[in-house]
Amino acid sequence: MTQAHKQQYKYKVTGDSFKAKSNNDLKVIIPVIVFATIYLLARI
Repeated sequence: MTQAHKQQYKYKVTGDSFKAKSNNDLKVIIPVIVFATIYLLARI
C-alpha cells in the first residue's frame, strides 16, 4: 500500500464513520473503547 492509498483509505473510513455517526454512534464508540483497553493492557 502506497502512502497515497493509505491517505485515501483513511479519508474514506473517516467519511463513512461520519455518515454513519447519526445512527451508529455506539457501533463506532464501543470498538474504539475495547481497542483502547486491550492496547493499554498489552502495554503493562
